[in-house]
Amino acid sequence: MRRLLLQCRNLGRITYLELLWGLRIPESVVYTFLAPALVLLLLGLMRGSKEYLHVLVPGVIATTVASSAMQGVGTTASFMRAYGSWRTLQASPIPTWLYLAGLVCSRVVRTLLVACLMLLVAYLLLGYRMQGSVALILVYVLAGTLVFSSLGLVISYIVPSPSAVPGMMNLILLPMIFTSGALFITNIEWVENIANLFPLTFLVALIRDNAKSGGLGENWLFNVGALAGWFILCSWTALALARRRVEER
Repeated sequence: MRRLLLQCRNLGRITYLELLWGLRIPESVVYTFLAPALVLLLLGLMRGSKEYLHVLVPGVIATTVASSAMQGVGTTASFMRAYGSWRTLQASPIPTWLYLAGLVCSRVVRTLLVACLMLLVAYLLLGYRMQGSVALILVYVLAGTLVFSSLGLVISYIVPSPSAVPGMMNLILLPMIFTSGALFITNIEWVENIANLFPLTFLVALIRDNAKSGGLGENWLFNVGALAGWFILCSWTALALARRRVEER
């Protein structure tokens, strides 16, 4: 019991420090908080339709979750391996898994704050009125952050060069955005078939069903199961790769 409490305290410290270090960098604050809200505001003002807002707001929130989690966790882990910090961490008394958990938790906190800011901007400046539960949307944001953080770790292990990791993540993320219905809904069959291969599709569906109708949605169980499957697959792959590649040469 004492050991568990100590691990929880260390996890809280790592989460706090990672969050604090990120917020101390002005560029990081602008990119993390202001950029997604600005994108949402510009797209909302360009289209203006209240019906489109029910498509746009959940989609931009889900896209922000995916981008923030992948880039934040995956890029950090890649640069740590490249510059020797990973080996230093392994020599410290802090378990590697505990540091990774703290890194993911700090990203979860940031993403939740960004989602709340975007909902506030949509409510005050765009006149968006959500029908569902804000608490449930934040739960979906939490789940999405875990899924895409694990995916970011997998990419960081596969791509050898840290400078190439952000580009590879964008290369993977862009097809998800334009096929998952995040910014617009398409009825093209082959696009819908491709979208079903990506986790962003299920996250968008969960957030949008709750925000628009106030319910779970008819495919709620399938969408939750698909996200859970992605999380298990990516987490297992990341752990397997971590055992094989501790540090980049």
